[in-house]
Amino acid sequence: MLCGLVRTGVCIGGDTSPVTMWRRNAMLGDMKAPHTSHTKRALLVGAALAASAAVAVSGPSPIASAVAPGGTTCFESGAPAGAGVIVNGTAAAPGGSGFLNFYAPGPAADPTGTSSVNFAPGAAVANSVITPVADGEICVYNSESVEVIADVAGWIDPDKLLAFNGGQAIRVFDTREQTAGKYRPGEEFCFNPASNSRAGQPSFINVTIAGAEANGFVNIYPQGAADPSANSVINFNAGRNVANGVTVTTGTESKFCIFTSATTHVIIDAIGAVQNEEFTPANADNTADRIFNTRNSSPFTAGEERCFATEAGAGESVVLNATAFGATGNGFLNVYSSDATADPADNSTVNFRAGANVANGTIVPAGADGQICVYASAPTQVIIDAAGYMASGVFVALNADGSATRVLNTRGG
Repeated sequence: MLCGLVRTGVCIGGDTSPVTMWRRNAMLGDMKAPHTSHTKRALLVGAALAASAAVAVSGPSPIASAVAPGGTTCFESGAPAGAGVIVNGTAAAPGGSGFLNFYAPGPAADPTGTSSVNFAPGAAVANSVITPVADGEICVYNSESVEVIADVAGWIDPDKLLAFNGGQAIRVFDTREQTAGKYRPGEEFCFNPASNSRAGQPSFINVTIAGAEANGFVNIYPQGAADPSANSVINFNAGRNVANGVTVTTGTESKFCIFTSATTHVIIDAIGAVQNEEFTPANADNTADRIFNTRNSSPFTAGEERCFATEAGAGESVVLNATAFGATGNGFLNVYSSDATADPADNSTVNFRAGANVANGTIVPAGADGQICVYASAPTQVIIDAAGYMASGVFVALNADGSATRVLNTRGG
């Protein structure tokens, strides 16, 4: 059975047939394309997704000691049953182009049905995903040889999480499955992330870019936003597949929309949501707010950390998207609470390589002073967009100081 919103194992609302539920309020074909001849965009559900699976290109180049292709590695997250665990997954030293998928094991699990991290040979890639768990255990499937690293920051409280599809991610949009083909600049397709979503509701999604024809960015934004190009949720280079887990607040008619600056395939997997009352959007129109941008001052130097004020109140967490821009070397960013006492070089939020612009979404508990911090291991510009702020108690940090913990590292053994 497919559920639209599931809370503590109970389906909430409406027809639960595998196909009609996600489409009922999705307004299929509701696309404005002033600069294209495309006629229809649609959501994808159920069995129709089986053929597309996750994004992968090119062939393998095996690396000794990596997890073999088709491998599954499981670990305990420390989260209670029903929680949505925030995992930053990293694919390191990949031997070919492929994907990782983080998921809760169980009879309904489909390790190849969606993807969490997309990678290509030679470059470490990270993505933050929210994984609802049944008993705290999380598994990660890798389609090609790769080292797998997982940092757990914390989880969405099980009483606060509204999980889609019984806790398993579901693919709701995939241009590779549509006759209209790749998504193009000038198109606007808007849809409901779930059949009974509400306007202003924060939803957790994973966005994947595949086969981009030029460098660019995609923004997933609330319907009705004045300037869709004002922010980005994912940056990409031509021909390179990349994914990012983000939180997007729905706009008018309970929808969010897709904007792209370059022609590309766009794939969206939906995971879950929280109630409106548990979240304060950064802006009144539910759009993200750029709260930190070193392009207005000076780039980070290697090993530098900076802290800055946010609008978070006591006990609140910042829902953000961090971007490394114009890096002059390979490295990583770590975004963390100002209360954290752990070495900021011990974990990563964004992995980047010289010359590439890379983004990753995450949730960071603000410190007692309302601040969050950024550490850069290599010189780079850093941009932080805040989607909003989660109320106290919604996000539960794994560690008391708000820092993440590395719970899986296949390089170590």
